[in-house]
Amino acid sequence: MTMNLVIVESGNKIDTLEKYAKALGRPDLVFAASGGHIRDLPKKELGVAVDNGFAPSYVISEGKTGKVTELRNLARKASSVILATDDDREGEAIAWHLMKVLNLPSNTPRIKLHEITKSELAKALASPQHVDMNMVAAQESRRVLDRLVGYQASSALSQAYGVRLIVGRVQSPALRLLVERELRIRNHEPIKHFSVELDMDGWHAKWNFTPLLPPHAESKVWTDKAMAVLASQAKELTLKQASVSNKNVSPPDPFITSTIQQAASNALALTPKLTMAALQTLFEQGLITYPRTDSPVIAAEFTSIIRDFLVASGQKCSPQPRVFKAGKGAQEAHECIRPTDITLSNDIEKHPKLDEACIVLYKLIWARTVASQMIDGVDKVSEAVFEGMTQGRVLEFKAQNRSKVVTGWRAVDSQFESADTVQDADVSDVESSHDLPASVTNAAPGTRFPVLSSAVKEGITKPPRPYNEASLVRALEAFGVGRPATYAAIIDSLVRHKNAAKSQKTLIRATDQGIVLIMAVDGIFSFTELKYTSGVEKALDVVAQGQSTFKVVVNDLYQVLSAQMHQIQSKPNNLVFPPPPELIDKVKRMEERSGLTPPLGYLDSATVCAKWLRSLAGNVYPPTKAAFDYAQKIADELVIPLPPECSTDGTKCTEFINDHKKAFSALQAAKLAAKAPSAAMVEFAEKLAEDKGLELPPDYKLSYTVCQAFLDKNSKKRRKKKAA
Repeated sequence: MTMNLVIVESGNKIDTLEKYAKALGRPDLVFAASGGHIRDLPKKELGVAVDNGFAPSYVISEGKTGKVTELRNLARKASSVILATDDDREGEAIAWHLMKVLNLPSNTPRIKLHEITKSELAKALASPQHVDMNMVAAQESRRVLDRLVGYQASSALSQAYGVRLIVGRVQSPALRLLVERELRIRNHEPIKHFSVELDMDGWHAKWNFTPLLPPHAESKVWTDKAMAVLASQAKELTLKQASVSNKNVSPPDPFITSTIQQAASNALALTPKLTMAALQTLFEQGLITYPRTDSPVIAAEFTSIIRDFLVASGQKCSPQPRVFKAGKGAQEAHECIRPTDITLSNDIEKHPKLDEACIVLYKLIWARTVASQMIDGVDKVSEAVFEGMTQGRVLEFKAQNRSKVVTGWRAVDSQFESADTVQDADVSDVESSHDLPASVTNAAPGTRFPVLSSAVKEGITKPPRPYNEASLVRALEAFGVGRPATYAAIIDSLVRHKNAAKSQKTLIRATDQGIVLIMAVDGIFSFTELKYTSGVEKALDVVAQGQSTFKVVVNDLYQVLSAQMHQIQSKPNNLVFPPPPELIDKVKRMEERSGLTPPLGYLDSATVCAKWLRSLAGNVYPPTKAAFDYAQKIADELVIPLPPECSTDGTKCTEFINDHKKAFSALQAAKLAAKAPSAAMVEFAEKLAEDKGLELPPDYKLSYTVCQAFLDKNSKKRRKKKAA
């Protein structure tokens, strides 16, 4: 039988796709997965020919050699190959790399699946396309720019300050956001302020001091206690005006990648990383549409399905179908993140391949999708403005209340309110509302109301809140920093490089290292500015649309970067980075080898350490005793001669160690594996297995390595000892 190979990105889709292919009468389709990218720029070198049009040099990705061999074998046997990678720039690039590595023709069919369903597969197979080389060029431009900034700018910065510093085209402006917020928090000066609340027999009025504030006042609080006390002495209020109105509350737009990350963080306490992983699982199981989207559009056909479902369920639909429009630059061909089957709601809990995060996230997506076609909510808003006389001064007071009249779409899920609330306020005091009776709202202007009691409330302004993951994602989106699918990776990178730290589970704050790093690049590297990243994204969009080219965009941006790298190397900012432990160790080893004393202050300055080490780099000093002994041990174990110069030249000794360390470690591991464990280790393993109901591994009595691995994995005490 003819075999036609379909290559997708994730192997988790294959079972579902095979089921639908058989249902479509296509047993000839054989599905295989690339597992994401199969080749990329090399990890340990630049991989970009700057002097040759910035041509990238690709290599097979680490751990993907076996996968490439597998796909090549399948492609040789196949009558045709169909590329079905994800419908975004990365997916387009993966499809192109597959064409190159598998030696496929340029007209190889390319299909796009926006959801993993039988109808979507049938539609895609019926209208195959080709790889969009403009999209590939845009992805390649981004990858090369990221590499140039990440490698060359980081290297220039590290050399200037003598310590390894990591910057990036996207992570640096993200760090700037955190640093600016952190400095506002640290530099905040508390201001004592006052408010006045009057008790009006079951309802309350508040002094409105806003008209008394100076124009363009930075602080919107009242600091004059005497005036607040004066306001509290009002004995009665005279109604100026009152109003009661109904306000329609429309449902929020359907989810896109950025808003689902924010909502999941606020309502479900899921991190962006966990949210993206759960979304991918839901997509691969055929339960939702493609999760990397910037378009809130719902297809007209599916809008009708939602409305039919609501009618059948006894719910009210909006008078007309709601149509959601994509923002400027969004991909109109994509839909929002929505369920593929609107009838699947609570039954989702029975799905065998979903964990708790997937289930609660699916319910949030389902609720927002259904809400999009329900009637508006309606709130009654009551407001009243009063005047109060005190010691000859007329002051203004206000009272207001808001209550639900029609629940509408809000009935579908109470989580919406917390999902759409981003805890990112700079103001400490929140206005509280009180019931405003009809005796007030129906009263004629001039009606007087007695004040029963009053209170002057004292408060202290609080610093801005630190970003949490939801508010940081919102800020990244607002400033055009990165793409929604990369937000989780941006946050992880900042934390991994210790430029930011998480606290209280979701708060993210810049570290001292991160603050100094931004200070070091401030005013020099333009890629750290918020406007730069959004500008690059726009340039990449132009490439993706075929209106510019890879070489033009990369060359223009690199010319600026090159000049800025020269500036940082010739005139670094006068900042001090503390040396990391490994740099201090290098200094101490050189001190032992050379007999020279490091300069004062080296323990506090990485730059001082680096300059001193560079000044001694051309000299020949003997190795440390520990280094020479280690080199001798390697030579003895591997039965190879130790070069005579290793005893007098520390650099030669280090080179010998580095050249043979891998073979030495492998020999040591082999010896250890062949060694039998001690009787005490065997006894401990058997007791541990009996106490915890564990199965002992084969050869635990014969192999020290096997026995040790079992103990390390299952004994808490040994794990703590190993970590220490």
